[in-house]
Amino acid sequence: MAATVGPTVSTTSARAVAVFCRHTAGVTMARSTPMTWLDNGNPLETMHDIVVAPAAHWWPLAPGWWVLTLLVLVVLISVSWLSWRAWQRRRPQRAALKQIKQSPADSLGQLNLQLKQAALGYFPRSQISALQGPLWWQFLAQQLPPRHQQQLAELLQQGPLLSYQKAPLTPQQLADYQRFALLWVQHALPPKPKRSAAPVQGGQHD
Repeated sequence: MAATVGPTVSTTSARAVAVFCRHTAGVTMARSTPMTWLDNGNPLETMHDIVVAPAAHWWPLAPGWWVLTLLVLVVLISVSWLSWRAWQRRRPQRAALKQIKQSPADSLGQLNLQLKQAALGYFPRSQISALQGPLWWQFLAQQLPPRHQQQLAELLQQGPLLSYQKAPLTPQQLADYQRFALLWVQHALPPKPKRSAAPVQGGQHD
């Protein structure tokens, strides 16, 4: 019985010693690890740089941006073309205003000639040359907006009468009709479609 117990006790003791040694070794390694980490110097040196993702490129453009760019170009070209046409259309008007301002008429007949020359920039010559006397003054009234027809109604009514009188216009009358001529060119030219179709005598464009 004693012989059997002896080897068993020895084996148990050996196992206990082995477990103790492994536990002691683990604790020793755990304690020594921070010391090893501190021995490496600055801990930031062990950290890796942050890798930034590449920035998205703006080219090539997405299809939506191409459509938007095309629309903007179309709008800009259209506005420029319309502005150029409007500027070209007003060239005779600008020339007439310049002539009336730089060469004031000294009679109602001369003033009518200036107005007819201005009208020729927008109406056919055959139509303008056929307008004489009351028909000419009716034509002048028809080309004005209603608001300016009322404003200039008195001068429009007196115009045919003053055209036939032999006595020259008074300085005040001449100044009034010079202002009338400027207002007419400014507001009647270029003719608006609804007013250019007014029923006046004359032929078609040459």
